[in-house]
Amino acid sequence: MKHQRKLLASCGLSSSIISRLHACNFVHEGDLQDFSPTQLSEATGLSLSESCEVLRLCSSSVPNSGETVLDMIEERDCASHVVTLCPSLDAVLGGGIALGALTEIVGTPGTGKTQLCLQLSVSVQLPKWCHGIDGEAVFIDTEGSFVTSRLVEIAEAAIAHCNELYTSQSCQAAEGSTPLKLESILRNINYYRCLTQLSVTSCIKLLPALLSQRPRIRIIIIDSIAFHLRHDIPDNRLRTSYLYSMTQDLIQLATKHQVAVVLINHMTTRVPSQATTDRTSKSIVRRFPDSDCVLDPVRTSRSSSTQSKDDGVDVMSQRKSECSSRRGGAVSEVASEPSGTVDGSLNASLTPALGESWGHCASIRLLLHWQHGRRAATLLKSPHTATGTTYYAVTAAGIRGVSS
Repeated sequence: MKHQRKLLASCGLSSSIISRLHACNFVHEGDLQDFSPTQLSEATGLSLSESCEVLRLCSSSVPNSGETVLDMIEERDCASHVVTLCPSLDAVLGGGIALGALTEIVGTPGTGKTQLCLQLSVSVQLPKWCHGIDGEAVFIDTEGSFVTSRLVEIAEAAIAHCNELYTSQSCQAAEGSTPLKLESILRNINYYRCLTQLSVTSCIKLLPALLSQRPRIRIIIIDSIAFHLRHDIPDNRLRTSYLYSMTQDLIQLATKHQVAVVLINHMTTRVPSQATTDRTSKSIVRRFPDSDCVLDPVRTSRSSSTQSKDDGVDVMSQRKSECSSRRGGAVSEVASEPSGTVDGSLNASLTPALGESWGHCASIRLLLHWQHGRRAATLLKSPHTATGTTYYAVTAAGIRGVSS
């Protein structure tokens, strides 16, 4: 739905509130359209009552044109996906990475998050006769994990896949189309290396102009969204402000341009306080049987105080081999108990980084983890399809499915 970009200064808000909003990069009414009062309060430091008043005044001046449910269904039926070249993973995701939505991929080191990102930057370019959408990709690298030689290897495998499909099916739809070439694949990936959080924010701000110049861009990948936020910004309030500002810009890009936005996130270890530990017998957690890896569900805001100031212990620096050395079974919901500890004494658990409020920002969350000694992908939430789990392997050709 398109709204006129009306300035917040013209909505009847006090000058102090407007100054606070401007300091957090909220300038137009549209910048607030996806925020709840609680999220706005956390992002700006306004009180809950002030946040409610801001949203009320802004929403009252937006024309209520609406749309019918039939229009929504027809739009959903026409929507495409970016295939992953792993049929079992595509099936779990409901067809692939959805266009027009934010997809968060979270997992411990070594589960193949970056490998999947590299593969998506290639698979988005598959021609339509090869079940692709003939698009381009934007890859924002914050960790320096983008390896060109590995990308070439995955691209060559994709070309071989298309050639094999063409030969086996004698595909008439491919007649007259331009064959997929390695040079064109590499040319259609727009790569940005961001060394600071400021450069990440600036890059996201420049994406609308890039998408206008190159309308074939169909996927935006940020690997990872958490790296600079967690290491460069120690202040929780400032970190939250940056996070919500970036999320708002990415949501608008995904919706307006119908592009898929893929955000890589880390896992952190949550060590509860003594008071929280005493209450764990009454809570529910998602646990990996036969391993020490426990994944918390989204909890209430009261439990946010259990996280450390830097959003938990960094798994990448302190527990790299924690999950790989104890690769367990399927994700199941069980009552919390003294099992699942990190060091044998604390009832700690693995949880996605960036806090609990962040869990509501991305509409799709995919967890990559170890299960029975194999890599597994579990869809934790999606508005389009039921949750599910599938196995996969990281091969020379990229991410590929394996028998369950």
